[in-house]
Amino acid sequence: MTLTKGSITRLSVLSSIAVLMSALTVIFGTPFLRVIRNVYGSLIFWGLVFLFLCGTTLLKADWLSFVVGSVWITTGISLELEKRKVSFLTNSIVSLITGFIVSATGLLVVLKRLGVTDLARATEYFQEAVKPLVKGQMNQEVDYTALVLQMPSMLFIVLLLSLAIGFLMERRIRFWFRLTKRRGDKVYVYKFDFLKFRVSDKLIWVALFSLLFSVLGGFGPDFKTLETVGSNLVNVFIVVYFFQGLAVLEHILIQIRAGVFLRTFSYFIFLGQLFLVLSIVGFLDFWFDFRGKIKLGINRQAT
Repeated sequence: MTLTKGSITRLSVLSSIAVLMSALTVIFGTPFLRVIRNVYGSLIFWGLVFLFLCGTTLLKADWLSFVVGSVWITTGISLELEKRKVSFLTNSIVSLITGFIVSATGLLVVLKRLGVTDLARATEYFQEAVKPLVKGQMNQEVDYTALVLQMPSMLFIVLLLSLAIGFLMERRIRFWFRLTKRRGDKVYVYKFDFLKFRVSDKLIWVALFSLLFSVLGGFGPDFKTLETVGSNLVNVFIVVYFFQGLAVLEHILIQIRAGVFLRTFSYFIFLGQLFLVLSIVGFLDFWFDFRGKIKLGINRQAT
């Protein structure tokens, strides 16, 4: 894209919002990053990533550098694979695994600088960090070691959410900034209908075995490693099936022609209060095919 005065202004605004949203929320800067990469090109995108990492390093903002930096790198890798027309599944796997390795390495480097070199010290550091958040609930027993052992899945979930949000919201950001695709634009976009989103059938068995492993800790210390692995995988699958449940909810709202109030209320309840319910709905959709049954019921009523 040829840079003009107007396009430079838009780029500056997009970059500023991307940095601000990433610093405040970690994951909601990715839609703006996708627009920057797809509109202004690879060189400008990676240049922005480089400047961000240099800036946070100079400011000694290690946590911001490793958390946000890994999200940006994951997004960038995904975009490069997308441009090369790599399949959606392969793109997701490669970019998420690469981003996870980067984020895990960054986390270990930051912790080492803080003198955290083992699980006991990590648990102590984590306990001190979250103490202000649970100050009013100190009467409750909190297994901080178990929480620390969930960190791998937490990192992976952050990367997964960032990719999903970026992919789902990019077109809306383009519309807001009047950056719709032009004729001849070679930016590759996956032909993907969120309303039909369904997790691969093969993963249901991985999810079931993960759920089984997550409860093995009660059978003795020899099963603790399997329990930790299972618990981390369960955390990831909760988020993955949440999106399938969200697709089911959106399908229902469209079929009943829900108005603005009902739609807003539904999302407020399910996203804010009943997150796990949508995950369970998404998981059960493998067996019950809620969308198919709803569509079949409506067709029968129509005839």
